[in-house]
Amino acid sequence: MYPLATAMRLAAEAGYEAIELVMCPEVWLRGTTPVRRAAERYGLAIPTVHQTLFSFSTSGGGPARVIEATRAAVALGVPTVVFHAPAAKRWDEPAAQRWLRALEAAQRLAEGTGTRLALENPGAYGRREEQGVVSRPADLVACARRYDLDLTLDTCHAGTAGFDLLETYDAMRERLVNIHLSDLRPLHLPWHPPLVDIVWSHHQLPGDGCLDLAPLVARLQADGYQGSVTAEISFMALAFWSPREAVRRLHRLVAFVRAHSAGATSDLV
Repeated sequence: MYPLATAMRLAAEAGYEAIELVMCPEVWLRGTTPVRRAAERYGLAIPTVHQTLFSFSTSGGGPARVIEATRAAVALGVPTVVFHAPAAKRWDEPAAQRWLRALEAAQRLAEGTGTRLALENPGAYGRREEQGVVSRPADLVACARRYDLDLTLDTCHAGTAGFDLLETYDAMRERLVNIHLSDLRPLHLPWHPPLVDIVWSHHQLPGDGCLDLAPLVARLQADGYQGSVTAEISFMALAFWSPREAVRRLHRLVAFVRAHSAGATSDLV
């Protein structure tokens, strides 16, 4: 909701060490050089680039969005591209095949650059997603092994699917390089569109929902986790209309992580 430079300034003020760059129109229009300069100005690293959350990109729609994110990551020297799973129930479906072709193209772009792709565990918004080809952690890990992918664990997504956080972490740990840390606040409403969940229920600040995140944070410290921990928080949960309040809430998340992982070596993003 903020210009990238403003978002970086607020993150730095809140005590963050890095940012996850999400592909967006500002990057499309201005390129990656202003991103690099702003990160340097505020002393922030960029360990991850996330595919755009829009349904389209400069490389095309759907799975082609990972190609655009990979191109930006390579240009910035970023080690990890975070991308989403295919919306398909079987690998022989056209949607899954298009996803595999986009994945292959992105891996060709990244070959020899030090940039790798990290598949994110999907959330559950209904029966279709619950039955997806990589909805279960075991299927996600099998896909990562087959196509030589790293993994991103989104705690909110795991919560929407009803998976235990520590069990999911254990399943994904062998290839885990990034964690999207946020809470889940159930909405006790009759049927409502997924957008309502995304804005008002998902990706809440730790402690504002039903997920027990403290044991996971402590486990990361105990295991010597070396990847990044990303604060992926809803713009409504951050009170985006007030930059001062947004910084306060971001700092609250920093305090939560540090309280449960004293001495941890992972970057806070």
